[in-house]
Amino acid sequence: MNTLCICSKNEIYKIFQRKKYWIILTVTLGITVCGALIGLISNSIVSFSSQNYPYAILSLCCYVFVPFTALMLSSDLISSECERNELRFLLTKHASRTELLFGKLAAIMVYEFFLTAANVIAALIFSLIFSGFTSVNIFAVLMSVVITVIPIAAFVSFAFVAITVVVSISSAIPFAKCTGII
Repeated sequence: MNTLCICSKNEIYKIFQRKKYWIILTVTLGITVCGALIGLISNSIVSFSSQNYPYAILSLCCYVFVPFTALMLSSDLISSECERNELRFLLTKHASRTELLFGKLAAIMVYEFFLTAANVIAALIFSLIFSGFTSVNIFAVLMSVVITVIPIAAFVSFAFVAITVVVSISSAIPFAKCTGII
């Protein structure tokens, strides 16, 4: 269990060291802010109820941001280590393969939850500013974020397994060609 925690922390560190994941977080927060500002315009094409805006952002995160970043993170964490031959080095350490994979999976889930929570909290802040504290049920919004962890975990797991299979197949084909099997 301790090795799994160390693997997860290492992968989270790798994720937050890459500039593109900070850019993704910034862009998604920018979309949240722009949506709130567009909702203020009374004659705009898109209008949001300030009470329902956090839920709209939560659904946007679940259906757009999470799948996109889950696939991107899964492919980055696995294929980058395969390309740089770091995976062989990691497998020589005392961590097992399952601990390495579950550490990567846990790190992806932590990033996805962080992305979703940051966007929903930003939407909640705008909703509270524009409509007041009495019109928005803060507890219901935060519980919605917690409940959203289940579909996020399911999709991230699926994306992670799919990318792992694709990477293992694509790395096996050049090996088979070199050895004359194909």
